[in-house]
Amino acid sequence: MQAFTVSAAARLYGVDRRTLQRAIQAGRLPLDTQHCLSREALIAAGYLDAAPQSTPQDTPHITPHDTPQGAPQGAPQILGLYDPHAAAVRIRDLRQQGLSYTLIAVQLTREGIPTRYGKPWEHSSVRYVLETYGQKGAP
Repeated sequence: MQAFTVSAAARLYGVDRRTLQRAIQAGRLPLDTQHCLSREALIAAGYLDAAPQSTPQDTPHITPHDTPQGAPQGAPQILGLYDPHAAAVRIRDLRQQGLSYTLIAVQLTREGIPTRYGKPWEHSSVRYVLETYGQKGAP
């Protein structure tokens, strides 16, 4: 059984950390003896689908002691995965389909298109990328 810290579960499954913390405080989401969340508990509480493709198969148990505070170790920008021009092309396509910035942010997160720091897309990030990289001849 995989166990995740609250922060790791929030990042891996695209749920806001504060939402998970509120569910824990309200008693809807149980923690194990090491103060971690199981995938089964997240499914039972309704934060995950039971579909197997939504699980990170080989993700190790991440604890706060594994990475130093403030070090963006796996950030897509550092790993060379962040491409704002490709994101801008996808954003422009979705915008032409009539989607709002908020719906585009949800779609980009679902498609796994990385943001600069590997966090879920926000409407303001979508607008910034489109305005900065979406025009022809932009930097």
